[in-house]
Amino acid sequence: MSILKVHYFIKALAVLSLILFSIKYWEAGVIGLSLLLSPYVLLYFLSSEKNYRNNQLTMVRITPALISFFWVAWVLLGFDTTQQTGVLVFNIGLIVQISLIIAAECIIALFMNRENCT
Repeated sequence: MSILKVHYFIKALAVLSLILFSIKYWEAGVIGLSLLLSPYVLLYFLSSEKNYRNNQLTMVRITPALISFFWVAWVLLGFDTTQQTGVLVFNIGLIVQISLIIAAECIIALFMNRENCT
């Protein structure tokens, strides 16, 4: 049994992103912080071994996760602008991340043949 499975990697990156965003942007308030952290909470709860049981599911689910984590690295390490552009980038980033997660789940639900599903 291999300990290095994809869903452990996604869970670890989701928790790391959640912690880093919480530390850097804690002054955003409860509602703002919950909106900023919502994609990473979604990725954490969607990353179970059952959801990554074959290569198709893995590729579809890992794409929005990797894009979200690259966005986190870009925002935390290389983004320094004015307040107005920061708000725009955060809003667009939030919309893109949640849209990618929803699109991946819709592709899985509508177009992939799943066994043991009623």
